[in-house]
Amino acid sequence: MSDELVKDEPAEKVVDEKKEVSIDEQLSKMKAEFEAETLKREEAWKAKVSKLDKVISEKDREKMSEAEKQKAELEDLRLEKETASKELNDLRKKRIIDSALYGAELPAELFEGRISGETKEEIEADVASMKSFLKDLIDKEVEKQTKALLKGDTPPKQDDNNLTERDKLIAQYDEAEKKGDAVAMLGLKDRIRKLPKN
Repeated sequence: MSDELVKDEPAEKVVDEKKEVSIDEQLSKMKAEFEAETLKREEAWKAKVSKLDKVISEKDREKMSEAEKQKAELEDLRLEKETASKELNDLRKKRIIDSALYGAELPAELFEGRISGETKEEIEADVASMKSFLKDLIDKEVEKQTKALLKGDTPPKQDDNNLTERDKLIAQYDEAEKKGDAVAMLGLKDRIRKLPKN
């Protein structure tokens, strides 16, 4: 039967498994090399474009009057200041978030991106609400798991007020047994037998 299948299939379809693996390996290697070469070329083009932008900017500045040059420099400095100010604010905010998460005993790597707020108070309030939410969620899950493990009624407390008559008689029997009082033991045993079983 297997000979018939092989005879019916073209010779090209019958491929040795080692050759298939080898071809797959070669394809993945070629793909990785192609991606690396593409990335290298892309970086080279970005560098060339950046150089050309600088040259064009310098040429444009040469054509500008002194007032236009100062205005362009002032604009460049304003943009640098805005960028630096934004980076500084982002770092401060990150530090406040990390501090609030540390204080709440929450791992920063898990919750850092989920915290919102711009001021310290807003961030701390968001962290507190996150911690409260997580605590409630964990408490509910623990309660659910505990109930699942402890299905059924809880046993009655073992104090004298909650003991049934049967339990009281059994306790008296145990005391009589400790004392070696055979007469009391027989009487209690008889009384226990007469009680209905629960």
